Amino acid sequence: MSFEHPILFFILLLPTIAFAYLVLTNKNGLERVFSPTILKEIKVEGEHLSTRARNILFFLSIFFMIIAISHPFIKKGNINVTIGGQSIVVALNISSSMRSKDRYPNRLEFAKLKLNELFELMPNDEISLLAFADNTYLLSPGTTDKETLKEILLSLDSKYLKGKANYTKLANALKKTLKNKIERSAIIVTDNDENANLELFEKILKKYGIKLYIIYVATKDGAPLVDEKGKFLEKNGEFLISRLSTKLGELAKKYEGDYVIADYSNKNIKELVEKIKENSIVMSEEKELTIKQRVELFYFPMIISFILLISALSSIPKNSSKSREKR
Repeated sequence: MSFEHPILFFILLLPTIAFAYLVLTNKNGLERVFSPTILKEIKVEGEHLSTRARNILFFLSIFFMIIAISHPFIKKGNINVTIGGQSIVVALNISSSMRSKDRYPNRLEFAKLKLNELFELMPNDEISLLAFADNTYLLSPGTTDKETLKEILLSLDSKYLKGKANYTKLANALKKTLKNKIERSAIIVTDNDENANLELFEKILKKYGIKLYIIYVATKDGAPLVDEKGKFLEKNGEFLISRLSTKLGELAKKYEGDYVIADYSNKNIKELVEKIKENSIVMSEEKELTIKQRVELFYFPMIISFILLISALSSIPKNSSKSREKR
């Protein structure tokens, strides 16, 4: 058996032993007056432990507590495990504006093409896939199986596109997904964030240290918004046009992230992946890691300490109401 904090064990134990010695060897008033033989004859035994017995239980409880604090364990040898790359969340915009056709054949299909390129460039990385519009949906928990992710994307088509992109709900979803992660990185594939309220997004990026990367799939010239039947949407006799806006991308750069405007080559996607790997705090390639195995023992002395403490406290005599009435 070994201790994780052996120095702490001795630092706490030595003064405890000294204090226990002083308390346990100290005689009360009657013990100073009468000899042990006479005291035994005149003493009326009660239902509770003696003061000395309680003190012994208290100090034994403290002793086992010190052992628990020192964190005992048993070594079981080492094992070698292979670990992959970083963990990252990818969120895809599935709002109605993704039907616009300034990218062929439309923004959604173009975004799916860019995501497939992204998956190919991150073969060892664990990716969680989200979709967002009015609400945010989990399409896949973290996985390194890129073929499964591609199949999920393949099942998405224009009939699922509806509503507007709610970046506030997306920010909350990213906070919840990344809160307990070592690697806090997210990639958002979207078209337009011109009217988005990004106040909460900035607070979350700042508080949780999330590195945000944006892939934009719209153009500066934009394209008309269309409904489910492909009809152009109008307002006051004019077509509603959806154009590229990079507000969220500029916010991402402010907190060590980045953004790209996707085109028909994969050059800028490669550059973005390189930036992600540069900013990553974990390795991006598979490597072998040696892990030390051990059996934790601290809870055994903690349980013993608790039992001894309860025994000592339960033996403290209490004056009953009857004894007080007699007095």
